[in-house]
Amino acid sequence: MLSRQPSLFVILGVLLGLCSACKEESVVVNVGAPEGELRVSEAALEQFIFRSYVDLIGTAPSQQDLASWSSRLRENELSVESRQELFETLQQSAEWREAYALNLYQSAKVRFLENFPDAEIQRRFIGQGDADDDARLQALLDWQANYLNGTATYRDLERSCIYNLVYDQINMGSFNFVRASFDNLLWRYPTDAEYDAGFAMVERSQQATLFGMSASDKAGYVDLLTDSEEALQGIVIWQFDQLLARRPSAAETVEFASSIAATGNLLELQQLIMQTNEYAGF
Repeated sequence: MLSRQPSLFVILGVLLGLCSACKEESVVVNVGAPEGELRVSEAALEQFIFRSYVDLIGTAPSQQDLASWSSRLRENELSVESRQELFETLQQSAEWREAYALNLYQSAKVRFLENFPDAEIQRRFIGQGDADDDARLQALLDWQANYLNGTATYRDLERSCIYNLVYDQINMGSFNFVRASFDNLLWRYPTDAEYDAGFAMVERSQQATLFGMSASDKAGYVDLLTDSEEALQGIVIWQFDQLLARRPSAAETVEFASSIAATGNLLELQQLIMQTNEYAGF
């Protein structure tokens, strides 16, 4: 009688066929980005361009500008150089320089002067003090024009913002002035020794030492404070707060301040921070 059991060869053939099918089904296709390529959605790229416009010139890009920069950045694979081209255009081009200077000026007034309007400064404070008081207020009001013609820097703006009658009214008395100027510029309050030295200069016009240098009046105190290494670090802290919504670490503060120590160039500092993927959100 013939057996109905399948032969051993038939069974082996079936098993080999199944194994072959399993291998074919387990093939994995690598669909990831090639090494070095940064894959960014159109929405993320447009958000980066939008943020750059708002942070640097205080206004949103037009749809035409958004499309143009999106295309240009993609053509250059979102390179650091292409991002820097965007920042430099907003900071320094003939089309945007005035808007950039105005945005800096308004940001500083929010930080130091509670966004006091220029017209109010002109109406309420010009003519209320002596000639030097008026000159300092006028230097504040003229800062944008002087910045654009190359005769004023951002550090000059900080000095103008804390050495005027408006700042004095907001922070009445030498005690408040010394504490507020440290807090606004250095992002910390003075130590007891620093406070005593500052108060001696501001209130009593006495010789005192601060940051290893000495002065004997309010003007000298303001110079020592605004020209200090800590004031430069304070600018780094401020830009991290503005651009990344966080405080820099101690190492980042020193690193970024050191990179611009020779020039105090705020434009360069902004570019260094904004070139990072952390800022871009990529």
